[in-house]
Amino acid sequence: MSTGDTSGSSSAKRVLDLYDRIDEVLKEMRIPEVQRDEIQKNLMEAISADLLVRLGNRLSDEDREKLTAVHQVGQAETDLSAVTTFFKSHFSQDDLVEELSQATESVLTDFVLKIAK
Repeated sequence: MSTGDTSGSSSAKRVLDLYDRIDEVLKEMRIPEVQRDEIQKNLMEAISADLLVRLGNRLSDEDREKLTAVHQVGQAETDLSAVTTFFKSHFSQDDLVEELSQATESVLTDFVLKIAK
């Protein structure tokens, strides 16, 4: 059953287009591949951080406490699978993709503005 809502698919396409554009810009700047890989890794980490902040801002205080509990005291690293499951249980796929597209646009816009200087 289709509701005719294509906002999720348009957001997903926007995210994919933005990721493609990262590599194009770095190639145009003639940045060596090893450095491009490092820049892309840094951008993905910045996008992930932005996304977590955006999603965290939408959670209730109680849900934030539950999310904090996902990282158990004494663990060396957070279980990313548990974090992913937590967010999937609190947001629709369309909401997650839309927040991802906004985080991606925000980080890439900042990146483009900084390299343009």
